[in-house]
Amino acid sequence: MVSYLIPVIKSISRLVNITSNLPCEIYTTDGTLTLNTIEHVRSAIFTDHQGNETHLPIQQAPHTMTEEVAAFANMIKQPNPELYQAWLEDASHVHNLIYTMRQTAGIRFEAEK
Repeated sequence: MVSYLIPVIKSISRLVNITSNLPCEIYTTDGTLTLNTIEHVRSAIFTDHQGNETHLPIQQAPHTMTEEVAAFANMIKQPNPELYQAWLEDASHVHNLIYTMRQTAGIRFEAEK
């Protein structure tokens, strides 16, 4: 799966109500997209491999889940089975990764005992 994360995961004992306001970097084949933070995004800068920066026009959404709600509403209005299946597969991969990370770090929930 993601064995390179295991040493990092083992060092996690417990996370308690942590909020990060650090920038978020997304690496692509063409360069790096830097968001000012992981939520409430107000700015986005794309830097190509030559170091050229492009400031992307971003308008902060009025609510953190606005785009997600719109995507679900669109799926209900105009079903797309292929996209729906891709969403399910992505969600399953994310769930399995988070579960593995949590188990490896020894984080257990009361309901699991």
